[in-house]
Amino acid sequence: MKNSSSICIHEAEPLEGDADEQALNSARQTLADLNAGRRFEDLALTRSDCPSGKSGGVLGQMETGDLVREVEAALAALEPGGIAPKPVRSAYGWHVLRLDQRAGGALLPYEHVREAIRMRIDARSWALGAAEYAERLMAASAHEGIAISLSEEGEVGAPAISLGTLMSAGPELSERIESWLAGTDPELLAAVKDAASDDGVAGLVQRASSAFVREADDSAWSTLISAAQDSDDPVLGSVRVILRRSLKPARPAVTLIRKSGP
Repeated sequence: MKNSSSICIHEAEPLEGDADEQALNSARQTLADLNAGRRFEDLALTRSDCPSGKSGGVLGQMETGDLVREVEAALAALEPGGIAPKPVRSAYGWHVLRLDQRAGGALLPYEHVREAIRMRIDARSWALGAAEYAERLMAASAHEGIAISLSEEGEVGAPAISLGTLMSAGPELSERIESWLAGTDPELLAAVKDAASDDGVAGLVQRASSAFVREADDSAWSTLISAAQDSDDPVLGSVRVILRRSLKPARPAVTLIRKSGP
């Protein structure tokens, strides 16, 4: 295991040509400043484009294989406290690297890891259950819709509205949704209105609902399920997921850390 820190510079995307040279020069200047006595943590806070910059560049405790190959190789050549002598290039940009600590692995007694094992098994069971539930939910939505209950006044209650209804939203339904959001999430309502085109809120709701049913994967459905379960108002939690997904699609985070497979 090892603890390491990184300052990652990717001033433009994609990094090629002049942009790549500019990022490399910034990394070289950062390395020169470190050699002149500047603190790694201070430079990471002001210059790193990686999320770890907010914590002074600290990547935390990692095992072999957790980081991208180029970074792994550079860290393997360092002694604890050492800084890589030159910037390291990866798909994410140019890195200034420091190895903070290295520790050999040890076989721990079962009593020390029992709770961690239990938590991992519980998390895996939940993920599998959520995936199966999401699959049934997706199948049901294509035929019956998922019941979302709104009253005529825009309050949560009967009669039920399904995703199928939202997918064919008209002016009357649009007014009810606007009234509901005005009282529960005015900030989201303002964003919905700003994003709505000539067909208004109804058109945006219709497109967002249709796109969710058509494109959402297990992860998206699990997010919706979790939002409904964790919210004081399950309906609002679900609708927020659908509308916010439409208004601001999720972007993959830039990270040096490799994602583990299933």
